[in-house]
Amino acid sequence: MNTKRTFIYSDDKSEKFWTIDIAETSYTVTFGKTGTNGQTQTKEFADEPTCTKAVNKLIAEKTKKGYVETSGEGDIIPATQPAQPKEAPKPKAKKEKKVEPDATAPSSQTSERQSTTLYFRLGSSDKVYQAELIPATDGSGYLVNAAWGRRGSTLQTGCKTPNPLPLDKAQAIYNKLISEKTAKGYSPGDDGALFVDTDNANRVSGLLPQLLNVIDEELLEQLIADPLYCAQPKHDGERRMIKESQTGVNRKGLTVALPEHLVETFSKHIHGIADLDGEMEGDLYTTFDILSLNGVSLREQPYSDRLDTLYKHVTPTDTFALIETAFTAEEKRNLYERLKAENQEGIVFKRLDAPYTHGRPNSGGPQLKYKFCASATVYVIAQNEGKRSVQMGINEEDGACRSVGSVTIPVNYNIPEVGQIIEVRYLYAYPQGSLYQPIYCGVRPDMDKEDCSVSQLKYKKSL
Repeated sequence: MNTKRTFIYSDDKSEKFWTIDIAETSYTVTFGKTGTNGQTQTKEFADEPTCTKAVNKLIAEKTKKGYVETSGEGDIIPATQPAQPKEAPKPKAKKEKKVEPDATAPSSQTSERQSTTLYFRLGSSDKVYQAELIPATDGSGYLVNAAWGRRGSTLQTGCKTPNPLPLDKAQAIYNKLISEKTAKGYSPGDDGALFVDTDNANRVSGLLPQLLNVIDEELLEQLIADPLYCAQPKHDGERRMIKESQTGVNRKGLTVALPEHLVETFSKHIHGIADLDGEMEGDLYTTFDILSLNGVSLREQPYSDRLDTLYKHVTPTDTFALIETAFTAEEKRNLYERLKAENQEGIVFKRLDAPYTHGRPNSGGPQLKYKFCASATVYVIAQNEGKRSVQMGINEEDGACRSVGSVTIPVNYNIPEVGQIIEVRYLYAYPQGSLYQPIYCGVRPDMDKEDCSVSQLKYKKSL
């Protein structure tokens, strides 16, 4: 008789499943991220005792790593129960579960809903973790969802229950999440940024950002001297547009959640209903352009007029800033020298008579940037086992993946998953080789794999 056992693992970084289907002299394991088909491996043995011993060893290894066994319906099996393959015949349990009246009918407690927001601060680490227990929409049980990440950034989200569970089982998982986080130093508090969700999350907003091309040092000097261009600091954050003073929009043009305190700030300190363009850096939002005001589009106006409107209709606060702008050659030179001395990311030049045009020109354009150090958007191709580092990949011109070495992940960051897009700074790149002295800057949920092009690399100059 075959026996199938299922285990799940959840933490801030991943949600995985692991199942083992046990026959008399063989077993088949299936594993992978929750929601995928996973990978399958089968192993044969000479006799049943040898197979049983191997199975028990595997299960012990998984539970030691934090995997929790579930029934075929997703229910958590207490760890104190005996865990012998032949003592838990799943076909019978599944049959009994199927005829229970509350397994297919809405629960009398479907109004039960709980949520908790926890915060963690230590040194440069500033994180938020949100958990919620909600009824499934079809009334078949309850789900536990979670969201986590650096405070002020777009949070990663996930479901901790692959299938709807009875209330007591879902409650146990919810309580366990809160207990684990508080044990790691997370605590509730009113000083953190709660996120305001949107029913239109990840939908097309109608807004798209204007993107900048990089310039070299020769053009930098020309723009400093050119009276048609102003200069502004290049912020090292996440691009975020604001639609109608209340909804966040990422660089892909999709609506995203915003920190609650910013939504309140916008309602109080934007004098009118506006579409803005700016940058999120933790709890701080810096706006550098206004695209519409009270339903009237300003995109065709020259940037100098849009900047005047921005300064007249926005009142800055501690968390809502107006971009610093230099106009004369002397002001631009001073700004450049100061930003470079402060080890900032770079400086931006914008043509004062230009309208707002979304997208990135093939070359040039009315808005340009000069970087003091090189940075690259890459994707994770592997996690280095036993180390806090990942291997990076980038797209060649023909679309093929090229490895550009490894980068260490600081302890105040979660180790990114394979396939995630990340940002790194580096001194230079070796032709057809690795990035030299890369520094991890964080995950870029607003970027796609197509953005990870080899064309962005800065190579070491030949002597």
